[in-house]
Amino acid sequence: RKIKKPLTHLAATLEPALRIDPFIVSLGQEESVNCSASIGSHDYSLKAKGEGDIAAFTRAARTFGLGSSLPYAEGHANFDISLNGTWAGFAAPAVSGSAQLRRVSAPLPGADYRIHIASANLSLAPNEIAVQKLVATLSGTRTAMEGSINIPRSCDTASCPVRFDLLATEINFDDLNRVLNPQFRATGWREIGGQLLGASRGDGPTLLQLDAVGTMSVTHMLMKSLVANNVTTHLEVKHGIVELRRLQGELLGGHYSGEWTANFTGTKPVYSGAGTLEGVPFSQLNALMRTTVGTGIVTRASLKLELSGSDANTLKKTATGQLSFSWTNGSIPTTLVSGKASPLQFSSWQADSSIADQKFSLISGSLETANGRYTTTGSITFAKDLNLQLVNSNERLSLTGVLEAPVLHLGNGSKAVESASNPGDAKPSKTP
Repeated sequence: RKIKKPLTHLAATLEPALRIDPFIVSLGQEESVNCSASIGSHDYSLKAKGEGDIAAFTRAARTFGLGSSLPYAEGHANFDISLNGTWAGFAAPAVSGSAQLRRVSAPLPGADYRIHIASANLSLAPNEIAVQKLVATLSGTRTAMEGSINIPRSCDTASCPVRFDLLATEINFDDLNRVLNPQFRATGWREIGGQLLGASRGDGPTLLQLDAVGTMSVTHMLMKSLVANNVTTHLEVKHGIVELRRLQGELLGGHYSGEWTANFTGTKPVYSGAGTLEGVPFSQLNALMRTTVGTGIVTRASLKLELSGSDANTLKKTATGQLSFSWTNGSIPTTLVSGKASPLQFSSWQADSSIADQKFSLISGSLETANGRYTTTGSITFAKDLNLQLVNSNERLSLTGVLEAPVLHLGNGSKAVESASNPGDAKPSKTP
């Protein structure tokens, strides 16, 4: 006996639908949209194609329940999209298609700054917005970037981050500080925006909600007078925690690598990380400090640091960590108590120090001079005050004063010590 299969699928295929031939909808003085539609008893679809002012288009789109998916922006858009939905529950329709943005401007929430998009190509899918060939700037700054961003529109898992691959020609931290620091903003620092990511005013994602991961390359990065070039990093922002992994760049004529974390989930931002700087000519450090504090090469310096706060004074007070360095073929332009110039010259200086109470405390160190090896201990404060002791089996000397003008104090065996400071001028010494 043959069992007949239900014809539900056939009935659905033959279900009557109202098909609307292409028609034009006028949205303003110059904006119009070419539309066509199909309306059934269970679902519907609408195709729209247009070009003109993006503000007029987005106002019209919100009538279809798309307000949470489109930015509050001004500029020019060219789009070809499809909307498909069902009548059940009057759920928002799924949007697919493409759009091209030109000269689009959108505000950062809670700040008098705007993001200016010179151009971008958008590909819209039900679950994601892909932004390709993005070229954008941030008003009030010299920050300009290009690249791609993939923005999830729906998420069924615990983490659906925005993914990006961006290249910035320049990032100036003073500029970003004015945009993001709460002292310069009408609202809290946590409320950085989601408007370009599809959030409406007042209920958009904050920094504590933002979930993003990707790669960032910066041609020039400025931190006051410190400039880093060709910087690359893997950047992750996850609910108020910003992580920089595999951070690489050219810094002070050498190469830097490290990993850093900024935690904005508490009452104060907390910064922590570690990094290594290699092959830095001391002339670069002199230029940074605008004075001559030494010569030679810092072959390697490793820093581990943790600090918290929103201003420079608080950051200095809370800074703790460790610093180790290796300094070769160097000299320090010291003077004797008598006022005579007596540069301290050495073939190498290696030291480990701790950071706390606004100073570097040398735990252990070894200074190699023409007259032997000296153990180095003491401290250098953030205010550049010196209190260093250099000791070997025969003599002791100390460095005091300030970093820009250190004073060399001679202990017993002063002739030998002076020879160590000026090996080219001193007479031969029997002291090792």
